[in-house]
Amino acid sequence: MNIRMQKTWIIVGGSMLAALLVLSINPHIVTNQSPNHRQYANYSTGVSAPFPPSRLHPFGTDQWGRDLLARSLYSTWNTLGPVLAVTGIVLTVSLALSIVSVSSGQKWLSQIVTVVGGAMASLPVLFILILALDKRNMHSPYQELQYIGWIALFETGRAAFAFQQSMEKWMTFEFVESAVIVGRSRTGVIFSHLRSWVGRFSLEFAFSEFARVLSLMTMLAAFHVYAVETLSDIPFFISFPPIQGIQSSQVSWISLIGDSTNNGACISYPYFLYAPVLAVVTTVMGANFIARGIRGTPSR
Repeated sequence: MNIRMQKTWIIVGGSMLAALLVLSINPHIVTNQSPNHRQYANYSTGVSAPFPPSRLHPFGTDQWGRDLLARSLYSTWNTLGPVLAVTGIVLTVSLALSIVSVSSGQKWLSQIVTVVGGAMASLPVLFILILALDKRNMHSPYQELQYIGWIALFETGRAAFAFQQSMEKWMTFEFVESAVIVGRSRTGVIFSHLRSWVGRFSLEFAFSEFARVLSLMTMLAAFHVYAVETLSDIPFFISFPPIQGIQSSQVSWISLIGDSTNNGACISYPYFLYAPVLAVVTTVMGANFIARGIRGTPSR
């Protein structure tokens, strides 16, 4: 059985992500506003900030008069950097755990991955409760690393469970069983006969996990538990460079959404959420479209 990728989904999802990244790298395409410029009042009209959406500020401003479109675009890397880090950790560790579990042939090891991973997959509310009860903002880079650790821990268990279930199914294919019968090791079979299956599933899972982590961070913002925004203060840690030297190290889509929902400002000024939510939705949909296209449809 072969899997045929659906290129239309991949093109649509890739175009959405590419458009967002292009605008983030060069925000002047759509706005000339600085993300940190404050304008407390329009003295010609006597109106004070926040300003509603207008030609000058398409998505309005916050209570300090800072343009929300500019802040959302300039904070793209602050948001996606930690999401990429968590996705990479989850994908690498879970894949290694599942390969060791399946290739070893030890039932007790498979049972541990199944029970622990299955519990983490079925109890996402427990994870949300742990971070919500902790209820602290990420003010120091080391707390930010702790935040990454919590998310990576729960997501790795869920991912290892998913990888193992798929690999155990693949090991029942006739050509795999034949290779094992003639003396090939289970590890060798995985890296030779099942290499394309593992590669495609890993790529699909990476995009799905990326969308899931971003969605999870956004949801946690409602509990005033902010996602990491920058790791540049940690010694010897390489972070994304500032975009055109103006990128704020304290703003992300998550913090914009969290501030608006937790102080109730979004009730009186719903446009506070327009720009960051649009950025989150575009990224999540784009990543899911790509994952859907990679998953494809079976063909014989």
